[in-house]
Amino acid sequence: MKASDIREMTDLELTKALEDALKKQFDAKLQQATGQMSTTSDVKKIRRDIARLKTEINSRAKSA
Repeated sequence: MKASDIREMTDLELTKALEDALKKQFDAKLQQATGQMSTTSDVKKIRRDIARLKTEINSRAKSA
């Protein structure tokens, strides 16, 4: 997910995307722990997406 795409989202879309990313992170960590994950870089990508989403949410909250 690109930062420019995140900036174009509404507040509701941001919170929904954050919830989805957190669910993906949980599933990915579970798969990694059980040895079912084929690419371990997915955990890192999801973590970065979560950080981008939280950064945008916090910046909007501060500016409001």
